[in-house]
Amino acid sequence: MNKANKYSFGITTASLRLPEFTMVMEYLEDEGDRSELIYRLGAGKESTGKKLFNELKRRALTLSEAQRKSYIHLDLSGQRQLAYLAVCRCYPFMADFVMEVLREKVLFHDMDIRESDYQKFLTQKTELYPEMERLSPVTLKSARATIFRILEEAGIIKSTREKTLLFQILPEEIINLLLQDNPEHLGLFFWGDQEILERKQNV
Repeated sequence: MNKANKYSFGITTASLRLPEFTMVMEYLEDEGDRSELIYRLGAGKESTGKKLFNELKRRALTLSEAQRKSYIHLDLSGQRQLAYLAVCRCYPFMADFVMEVLREKVLFHDMDIRESDYQKFLTQKTELYPEMERLSPVTLKSARATIFRILEEAGIIKSTREKTLLFQILPEEIINLLLQDNPEHLGLFFWGDQEILERKQNV
């Protein structure tokens, strides 16, 4: 990932929003009525619908072509996993939190996220990227809340109240989609480096 301007906090626009994300994915597949989709996304409010459409479309387009084509035919669990992947690909701050903090905790069998885990990560990144100091406390608080809501909705943690990490089970179709595009993304589902290497060698 590029170091310059690495982190964007537009993640606060929406949590996982799986039903709406699926609507956008279907639109991208079939090129349906954009105005109707925006109306539905915004519950009749055009500005709200446009904002959500643009956000979810940006996330969707981070997925590979094969992942986007497969998405519509996956079951709910598979769609949730790819929607989560899309968020992580769109927002490196969240991807880094998952890879550098959450995955390491799982690999060391520490399944409970503490407030200090997130705060330490935030402090480290602020030191690396001083431009983050310009973010308001409101933005930082909103980003944190959205990140944990996404983790809950994606089935990565038990809940936003009980931040217990959950082991991830990936179906073979999802594994293959990740291997074909970027095997390192298996780490977002808590695969260890050796496990990823062994699967890469068998492709």
